Amino acid sequence: MPVVAILKDRSCEADQHRLSALGVTLAFVDASRIESYAQALSGSQIAISCMASRNVHVDSTDDFWAIDRDANIRFGIEAVRAGAKQIILVATFEGRDSRGLTEFSNAKESAVDAIGAACSQA
Repeated sequence: MPVVAILKDRSCEADQHRLSALGVTLAFVDASRIESYAQALSGSQIAISCMASRNVHVDSTDDFWAIDRDANIRFGIEAVRAGAKQIILVATFEGRDSRGLTEFSNAKESAVDAIGAACSQA
């Protein structure tokens, strides 16, 4: 099965070379625009998102909401539209048990909820 890695920036060339050496096709997206995921996810059977903010402090920064919730929701909705049979979101350290503990976990769990709702409507 072909593998496509969707990257949100081109800054880490070492990662790009490692993925390419494994036979992975690279696709670059603007994580703030749902349209940019369409081509990268076209025909996907399984879609996995590991997107997370780079902020090392788990607090209520906007970064968590922009990446951990919003960008993952865009990814998930477009994966549903592309016909993916499985959508996996690498969420928080405790999953649903962490709901309400931190803004980081709230952002991730909001994305899980939205993607689940999109799957239910598909």
